[in-house]
Parts: sequence; C-alpha cells; structure tokens
Amino acid sequence: VDTIEGPVMVVAGPGTGKTQILTLRIANILKKTDIGPDNILALTFTNSGVFSMRNRLLEIIGDDAYRVNIFTFHSFCENVIKNFPVYFPGFEQFTVIDDLEKVKILEEIINSGDYEELSTFHDPYWHINNIKRAINDIKFEGLNPEEFTAKIPEWEKYMMLDDSMFYKRKSGENKVGDIKLAEKMKVQKKVSKAKEVADIFGKYQEIIKEKGLYDFSDMILFVLLELESNENLKADVQEQYQYLLVDEHQDTNDGQNRLIELLTDAPHLDRRPNLFTVGDEKQSIYRFQGASENTFKYFKDIYKDVEVVNLEENYRSTSNILDAAHRVISATGITHQELNSNTGNNDSVLISPFSNYKFELLNLADDISKK
Repeated sequence: VDTIEGPVMVVAGPGTGKTQILTLRIANILKKTDIGPDNILALTFTNSGVFSMRNRLLEIIGDDAYRVNIFTFHSFCENVIKNFPVYFPGFEQFTVIDDLEKVKILEEIINSGDYEELSTFHDPYWHINNIKRAINDIKFEGLNPEEFTAKIPEWEKYMMLDDSMFYKRKSGENKVGDIKLAEKMKVQKKVSKAKEVADIFGKYQEIIKEKGLYDFSDMILFVLLELESNENLKADVQEQYQYLLVDEHQDTNDGQNRLIELLTDAPHLDRRPNLFTVGDEKQSIYRFQGASENTFKYFKDIYKDVEVVNLEENYRSTSNILDAAHRVISATGITHQELNSNTGNNDSVLISPFSNYKFELLNLADDISKK
C-alpha cells in the first residue's frame, strides 16, 4: 500500500485481503500525490469484482470512488473506443452481433467449406458450440486469425515433446524413447482441428466486418491493434492512466498482458511504471483463457526493480483448514506459500467419503438446508 511508485507484485493466496489492499492503495495514491481519481486505472476480471472494489473504495474516499476508472478488461477496451473515437473511425456504425446471427454465420461457413474434423455426416453442425467457444478463447488471447494460424506449428511442437508421447520401457518392437503412434495420431487430429478452426475464424471475421458487426471480444483486438500501430493513441492513453492496478493477475492471458505492457511502456518510465498487480499463481480460475504461472515470470522479465510482497496472513479460514489444504497440496509435489490463520475459532475439519459425486452433492444440499 505504501510503495506507490514503480512496479509492485503482490503474491497473495486466498483470504489474504487482496481487494482491501487494492482499494487502500488507490486511496493512498490520492492522499500522497497530486494525481486525480481519473488518472488511476484498476483492471479486474468480473463485473462483481468491479462492484466490490468500487463499494470498498466508496467507504474509504467517498464520492471520488466514482471517478476512479475500475473496469473489466473488456469494458476498459470499450471505454477506450468511446473516449477516443477519432482513432476508431466508423466504429459507432457497427453493432454487437447477437448469438443467433453468430450461429447463422458459422452455419453458412460450414456449409461452404470442407471441414472433416469439425462436422459429421449425421450432423454438420455438431461442433458449432465448440467452434464458438474456440473463437472466443482465441480472441481473449488477443490473437487475430493470422496470428493464431502462425502459432499452430509451435503448439504442435510443444505437444510432440510431452513425456506421454514416448515409450518409457521397451514394448514389442518399440524401444525406450520411441514415439507412440496412437499419441502421435491424437496430436495430428488436434492440429487438424486447430487448422480448421483458424480457417473458419478468418472467414467469420471477414463476414462480420462486411455486415458491420462486431463481437464483444473484438474490442480487445481492436484496441490492441490500434495501440500497437498508433503512437498518438498510445501516448493519449498513457497520459491519462498514470497509475495502473491489476487484480487476479494470475488469470491474465497473452493478450491482456500485452495490453498492460502497451499501457506502461512509455520510454521515460525506463521499465519502472507505476504498476501494481495482485495475484496467486496457484489460484488461476481462467486457465482456459490461456492464463498460466508464466504470467508472474513475464512480469519480472518485462519490468525492472520489481518490488515483490508475499502475503501470508489468511483472514478467512481457520488453521485446521489451512493445514489440511497445505497437506493436500504438498502431496502433489507443488511448492507453495503457506498461509497463517488470523482467526480465533479452530473447529476440526470434517471429512466425508462418498461413493460418487451425486451423493456428495445431496449431502451438501442437506447440510445447507439444516443450517
């Protein structure tokens, strides 16, 4: 909270008061500097996160909390487009595509192409929801169709180097270290699917552009592209947002990290922007969006003189709960930061075995009902 200048990384486990720290730090910046609330930008992942942060800030600094820029990554990009319309000509004439229109366009593309992996003889649209999700995930990564296509060979190489690809001991005519044919075929199938997704993605983007439509996820792509190619927009945005805070940093993917980098790479800052991140690499809930533990390593590589703070006090759970969790995690071989309980109560942890997950859910529902 007190280190308001330069890059700061807070590694914070569950229940350690991350939101409280973010809001107190914003209040401290306003108290100790001449910066206005509208020069502070806080980014989080969910609308509930925005609401929670704004409410806590309201309790601390009053109505100025409404002037602090607190956004999800998507709503921030939407805000940039609205606030700097001169850099996004014609965008006001575009409309957001609805789900029905999206499905119709994807059906048209499938009908006009030959997609062996993404359609079946009995139902050519069997994979349409998977295709929708895949396109959305790719856009979350901040990748356009060409960039995604270029990454496929790298992804294939990565899969082919996985330990599961090779025989660990001699098996028939196969020697130790030989590639398993069945595993190789699985990789080839995944690669073929990815190439078909890339082709559909490219055609989908062309069609929605022609129709004057855009995906909500396109906004990150639009802003990334413009920030990377337009120094004037980048200078305007960097001038406005002089303090940047990022919540749940472990969940940021490549596209979102690139956005943070573009907001903080002004030459005069010499890789020491006023950037504050809070997260826990063991707690990622958006790993399907490409988030990984590499996010933390990336931060230290991009910025210099990074102040790292580890939070060890947990305000949510008893020591018995934390000890039990620690033993489970330790059994996996994963190294992690142990947490100390800050609560007085220390009831025993109840462990209930069930023959299947349905009985577990019924027991939970019954327990909730009784309580």
